[in-house]
Amino acid sequence: MELDFEKIIPREEWMDTVRRLRAMAQLCRQTAAHHPDRSWKLLAEAEYWEHLADGVLLARPEQCETGCATIN
Repeated sequence: MELDFEKIIPREEWMDTVRRLRAMAQLCRQTAAHHPDRSWKLLAEAEYWEHLADGVLLARPEQCETGCATIN
């Protein structure tokens, strides 16, 4: 049985989720630039948020044909 992702999560919500996760990663990177003493932790957290965003992208492979690299 194949899942229909459009019925589970509408495309707009899916795209918004990816944008929010990437925004969190960017915020961590920006904060790391201003707090060198905590940069290692913040950069690791940024990697975590990017990993979550990638997971969302991989859950919707049909959307990647339309330009996953441009979702920021």
